[in-house]
Amino acid sequence: TQSTWGLRIPLAPRLAACCGRMFCLPCLNQWQQEHTADPPCPLCRAPLKMEALQEMPLLTANVWRRIFQPCPHAQRGCAQQPKMDFMAAHIESCPCAPIQCESVGCGVVVNVEELPAHLDQCPHKVVACRLCAAGVPRQLLGTHLAECPQRLVQCSCGFEGKSINLAAHQMNDCPDAIVDCPIPSCEARFPRKDTDNHNTDAAGDHVMHLLKKLVITETKLNEAVDVLYKQQSVWHCLLPNVKQNLRRANGERIYTDVLCVRGYCFRLRLYWNGIEASKGHLSVFLCPHAGPLDDSLPWPMPFDLNITVGKQQNKCISEGFKALFLKHSPPLPNNVEGVGWDKFVTHEQLLAECRNDCLEIKVGAPLNM
Repeated sequence: TQSTWGLRIPLAPRLAACCGRMFCLPCLNQWQQEHTADPPCPLCRAPLKMEALQEMPLLTANVWRRIFQPCPHAQRGCAQQPKMDFMAAHIESCPCAPIQCESVGCGVVVNVEELPAHLDQCPHKVVACRLCAAGVPRQLLGTHLAECPQRLVQCSCGFEGKSINLAAHQMNDCPDAIVDCPIPSCEARFPRKDTDNHNTDAAGDHVMHLLKKLVITETKLNEAVDVLYKQQSVWHCLLPNVKQNLRRANGERIYTDVLCVRGYCFRLRLYWNGIEASKGHLSVFLCPHAGPLDDSLPWPMPFDLNITVGKQQNKCISEGFKALFLKHSPPLPNNVEGVGWDKFVTHEQLLAECRNDCLEIKVGAPLNM
């Protein structure tokens, strides 16, 4: 039979044990891949055991080695006719052996010796851009160079640089770029180089735009403050363990967390057992405290505050507290000055107002303010 390489003489002769016929070993390997693990003999169809194949007899092998045979690539231009003993080595290095171009989308088959020349011209071969080093198919290189971000470009203002930097130049520096007026509400657009002229010519309009913006902002701020006044009219504080605090009290003071009423901030300073001659009473003082809205609030504080302990004990801080706020307008951080009562409520009244050993204190402003 003819070999896989198109030779009329087997390239690597082997004898089949089933019928004694000579076959080409590469051909039998291909035959085995096309059939089962134990393929049938190509001639007698008996099971062919690959491990049972035999070498040629010595005399036959000596004759086989001396046979001259044309190269299987003769039709591709190879004129060599090596002996069968050297045929395998020649085939491996034959310059006329066919090879397929590996460039994606090409698939052209050329001789091995012609491959370098083909790759130098192959339109599908990926080559490096000389500007950015990106890999691009040769047939698309011209289009890429025309759009390459590293190509040199010139702006209308005369700036020369890489294309990748052109957008930043036009956005930040180009004197010919059309820009918007930086003044809010001014809808003028002009070349950047004319900015100073526009600011000079439109100075009056700019002042009016800014004044309108300021009025709108002030109106919104006042509306927000009004909403805050209505939403935060009363602050609640719940003090636990009243009986224990009364037993242990010995003139020391405690401060509550910062409370907020209509944007104004305070802290309560309490003495469980009074101060000096007011033992047996709960002393309560209200201390102004710095808050986040102090710069936008009216000073002094324009309303009174009521302090309620429990359900019944209600007292109003009026002129004295306003005077204290007038002294510190707005108040200082961690202010310790306060206005209140050293005898706000007796211990007996305090215990009567407790619920579950907890005392509720409320600080509120009139709801009609």
